[in-house]
Amino acid sequence: MATTGLRASNHSSRVTTLDPLSTVMRMRGSADGALTMSYLDAVREIVVDGDIVPFCDLKAFVVARYVPVGSLFEAQILEVAYYVDRKTGKQIESFQFPGQSEPVAVPKYRTGPLTVRFANQLDEWETVTPGNPGEASADFAPPSRVRLQRSVETPWVSREKLLVRTNEYGRAYTSGSSKPAVFYREWMIYEALAEDIFSTQSPNIPAEYSYTAISSWRPWMKMDQVSGHTTSNGRGRKIFSPAELPHDIRQLVMQHDPDILDDPAGALSKLATRG
Repeated sequence: MATTGLRASNHSSRVTTLDPLSTVMRMRGSADGALTMSYLDAVREIVVDGDIVPFCDLKAFVVARYVPVGSLFEAQILEVAYYVDRKTGKQIESFQFPGQSEPVAVPKYRTGPLTVRFANQLDEWETVTPGNPGEASADFAPPSRVRLQRSVETPWVSREKLLVRTNEYGRAYTSGSSKPAVFYREWMIYEALAEDIFSTQSPNIPAEYSYTAISSWRPWMKMDQVSGHTTSNGRGRKIFSPAELPHDIRQLVMQHDPDILDDPAGALSKLATRG
């Protein structure tokens, strides 16, 4: 115990030598632009007038490259996500939201490959046109101008782990509106062995992460007249091969997006850029 405490103390004193962005890129992916993969296993719930209604298990698989460009990282990302029945483990085809008279169809989610940017502090605008190459469908966001704010906080050490929190806040504004049509707020905490961070120069460190998000209604939910939102929370891990995916997520990807499993690098190489 004394040795562990001493190591943690030594690592804590070195945290200020780290650049938060490049550190989290080593944990999130690979800071040299190499292909990386990760998965998320989360739960999503509906919040209306203080009532919490279970919605689904959220399973996601991401293929990405994180390329250093000056003080930023430019990321090429392909993501698939599945809304899964919490009892059966099967993808949900329809769901009846609170206050609705009938179920609505639950669309498939696949976005990318797209280029996005990360920085210690980033605040920028981009145009989203659903249906363009790489963009999610209009079921998830209308044609809009999107303000994206991303940031990385100062790393800290707890016992033998080094942790870094990242923040993302997106708001999509349709033409002529001062109120966002949709919004998304995300917090992630990446964790890795502090010894891995400080004792090697590897750009690619084994890491896990926790995930928390708040999201407004999406167009497909048909809940515009109801005051509320959804929340999600879960955990994920960076992996070095599709074979490391949990069995249930691997089965979902195999069923719905097999091209990503067959050739992750090839799927990501079909890169589109946002306007």
